[in-house]
Amino acid sequence: MLAAARGESLPAFNLPAMFEESLPLAPTHLLAVYSKHDWAVDGRRAVRYVPVHDLVLAAHCTNLPPLPRGKSLSSITVTSLCLPNLATLDITLDYLYTQNLTTLLTTLLPRSAVGIPAATIPETIAKACSTAELTQRLFRTHALWMNLCALGVHDDALWNILESVWQVLLAALRMVGEAGSPVNVVPFA
Repeated sequence: MLAAARGESLPAFNLPAMFEESLPLAPTHLLAVYSKHDWAVDGRRAVRYVPVHDLVLAAHCTNLPPLPRGKSLSSITVTSLCLPNLATLDITLDYLYTQNLTTLLTTLLPRSAVGIPAATIPETIAKACSTAELTQRLFRTHALWMNLCALGVHDDALWNILESVWQVLLAALRMVGEAGSPVNVVPFA
């Protein structure tokens, strides 16, 4: 610095103009996530501790109040959060962090639905999946929807994908029902 101030040239360094490696940013909060409906085997409330970044949640979750900050940069604040479903917490956070609709689709639909024409997806899924698996996937989709609603996520592309997944799974379940026993399902709410 002093050399530059005196007009002297600085030694040349081989520094890159940009650092290409991604550096992990430390989480700002530790969420203690629980559900009113999930209880541990011993009768205590089931809680999942999840490190998060407040900016990601603030950018996507309109129903969350601002998260309290720690007293120093080296401390992390623990904040409780009640969500309707703990089982889809990983899917919820993965989408909030990545905004990757393709990953979301492959998480919600069976592998047999990947890479085939859209018009044939329900029939393909119906042939590859049991009623139990389709029902489980419908419950997972609904549980994810409940979490996203509780957080106040407003993303038209996300809601369109969830609606499409719901309709595809319902159509496949109806086809399975037509082939075997009747299946009663509730429309996506």
